[in-house]
Amino acid sequence: MAEDVAASLGPNDGTVSLAHVRHISGLVDDRERRRLVESFTAEHGDQWALVCADAGGVEALEGALVEGAARVAILERRLPPETRLADLEVGRAPDGTSLDVLTVTLPPEAVWSIVEANHAEQRVGVGPSPFWTLALEEVVAELGTDVHVERVRGLARALGRQLPEPRYPRATALLAQAYSRAADDCGLARQVARQLMGIYLVQRASYSTSRN
Repeated sequence: MAEDVAASLGPNDGTVSLAHVRHISGLVDDRERRRLVESFTAEHGDQWALVCADAGGVEALEGALVEGAARVAILERRLPPETRLADLEVGRAPDGTSLDVLTVTLPPEAVWSIVEANHAEQRVGVGPSPFWTLALEEVVAELGTDVHVERVRGLARALGRQLPEPRYPRATALLAQAYSRAADDCGLARQVARQLMGIYLVQRASYSTSRN
């Protein structure tokens, strides 16, 4: 189903509609929903408990977790937005290292869950500032696990299979090299995961501001 939705959306415009996410998450039966929640809480019990306490309940958070999994299933089947591919093609986006390329192109929500982002935001706010960056590094060091490293590596492998993009030969070469390195290098994947949390929080703050 995720393959069909990703294909129907065409080139990535940087968004996945809530309707598409809810369509896929609605296909998740109660057993699979419980498995997803239990898997997350087994790995991140303390974070889950803290966020649930702040939220005053678990039903909405469980729904957000399942919807997040559906969104990731779509994201890992789509190359970066065309605007980002165009930026890489002409050198507008940072591209000096594989870390640069991955940080500006991988979707943060495919590596970090909404629950983890909420927890980090509650700890450090939305930033950015020098003090915020330092605080965020400490929080991400606490939250980060081998699971996040494997998410980066798995995402790199999945997206690498979507290449080439003939309209963007330079961007294709940069992405192919970066995906290959991340898939093979746990240290690089860990660096990418840490960088993506900061981007996730900034994006969330920008989205909240635009809605207001």
